[in-house]
Amino acid sequence: MEAINLDQKSFEHGRIFMYECFPEADSLKNPTSWKAYFSKSKAKIVKRFDSVQAKDLMILMQKKNTHWTPTLQTLKFEANAHKEMFTSNENLKYITSIRKKLWWKYDTDYNREKNLESGGFSISEQFFEASKKQVAMAHKLGVSIMAGTDVTDSFVFAGFSLHDELYELTRSGLSNLEALQSATIIPARFSNKEKDFGTIDLGKKADLIVLNKNPLNNIHNTKDIYGVFLNGTYYNEEKIIELKNFTEIATSSFHMNVKALISLVNSPLIRVQFAD
Repeated sequence: MEAINLDQKSFEHGRIFMYECFPEADSLKNPTSWKAYFSKSKAKIVKRFDSVQAKDLMILMQKKNTHWTPTLQTLKFEANAHKEMFTSNENLKYITSIRKKLWWKYDTDYNREKNLESGGFSISEQFFEASKKQVAMAHKLGVSIMAGTDVTDSFVFAGFSLHDELYELTRSGLSNLEALQSATIIPARFSNKEKDFGTIDLGKKADLIVLNKNPLNNIHNTKDIYGVFLNGTYYNEEKIIELKNFTEIATSSFHMNVKALISLVNSPLIRVQFAD
């Protein structure tokens, strides 16, 4: 509430209301016991969610035009880390070995272990599903939702995961059109870039994805790509496949992995995430 009233214009992550609307939220903020307390209380956080408090916060967000980016992909990963069908994602070939071994492996192993401990997977799934219900609640109350994935987080794939996020948003109360708007016109307005981006119109930047099928009929049709216009250049299906093949080769190269390692070590943000 303090942050909203101080004009913070956006919040990220699907778990934010789970934390803030938990009666014992102050205990979650204790830096000496946060991890242990959270792990022990995860089921209780779902069951004791204060919907009245959440509604008040969401109404305040709507009044102050505060946006929410749920990044549901992060919670989806936590809920599915123990499932081989999920962790054998074909897009892993586009991720450097350094990132997979030094970051994603430990995160996956940790969440898999937690999920397999006395039915922990059901708690993670409940957490994920509860967060989607809160997105539906916020959307119904008029909170502007923006699509985002928290890219570089475990099993979040640049580009690819955005399509999955749009699907999860439609499972969270948004129509197909509203999900598409959450990735186009709404972030364009939020960023004061509506003049150049967000819709197809004369004089705007022609950064476009051309689809084979209508995503208003089925949101999965956003993956059925015919071609891409980017920075004035058109990439047909053949060129897109060529770029994907190049990315796969570059990702597996020694040079690219060294660059990735240096970037990880030098990034203050990544160091904080490693500590978490």
